[in-house]
Amino acid sequence: MSQAYPVVLALGCLAGLGWLALRRGVSAEAFPAALLALALGLIGARLVFAVLHGAYFLAHPGEVAWVWQGGLSWAGGALGVLAAVGLYAIVRRLRLAPLADDIVLPALAVALASWTGCFLENCVVGLPVPAGPLAPASPDLFGVVAPRWPTAAVGMIATGAMLCAFLLLDGKKIGPGQRAVSALAGVAAIGLGLSFTRADPMLRIGVLRLDSFGAALLLILALGLGLFVRREPGARRS
Repeated sequence: MSQAYPVVLALGCLAGLGWLALRRGVSAEAFPAALLALALGLIGARLVFAVLHGAYFLAHPGEVAWVWQGGLSWAGGALGVLAAVGLYAIVRRLRLAPLADDIVLPALAVALASWTGCFLENCVVGLPVPAGPLAPASPDLFGVVAPRWPTAAVGMIATGAMLCAFLLLDGKKIGPGQRAVSALAGVAAIGLGLSFTRADPMLRIGVLRLDSFGAALLLILALGLGLFVRREPGARRS
């Protein structure tokens, strides 16, 4: 089994934390908040995956901690990050919106690393499509090779473009919390759109994949938080 995914994910985590540690102009609380977000994000991603595959992990409970073997729910990871930032803000009595804004770029670096790892390790399988220059032949999880929708490649490119856009906006005066909710909405929209192009096994509700529902709920949450932060004092003055 290739180890591309855990290596690339680890590099993405280190890059995000390193950038935050070296960057000037962020709160001193941002780095420990990011560490907590990384920890709870990984825990949330793994626990949600384990719950969705409960029969297997009930028979192999020790493997729940084997994060390096793959098997993460990105929606569970996003919820873990949100919980971590909220908890840290409450415990430290900090404003939530600016703290969330400070860790947006590290979070996007991890998201990009996740898509890149999936691209390199072929752990996200696209739907079969007619052969063409944008539909390279690739195997599914059972080794069946066919032209497929380049789901992981599109996810990697879209998330990389979003990261570049946020880097260009870094330092610009934007209302508190708007960076964070925009990043959450962007990640959720990418995940939702690409969920309809995936052929890897996933539990379904009716005809829809469960990850489609998770992405849709996170997108709705982001839009709701966006309306909330726009009404915060200081949002219009920024």
